[in-house]
Amino acid sequence: MHLRPGIAHLLFSVAGMVLRDVILTRDEIDGLMAGLLVSEGPPTATTRLTDWLGDNDSSLGLRYESELKRHFV
Repeated sequence: MHLRPGIAHLLFSVAGMVLRDVILTRDEIDGLMAGLLVSEGPPTATTRLTDWLGDNDSSLGLRYESELKRHFV
């Protein structure tokens, strides 16, 4: 889905109010759009994401984890 950054930020802000959490900040959106979250180096992990997803598919998405509670409460 392609959205303008301002609209995406608005939608994520509304979702954040409903969930009482921060889903995606404007700084994160700007960083994504600037390509700052893309590594130019080789992978450093030994596990492929697709393998990890396959190994954990039975537990993914079963509960919501609050970013704020995980890091600040």
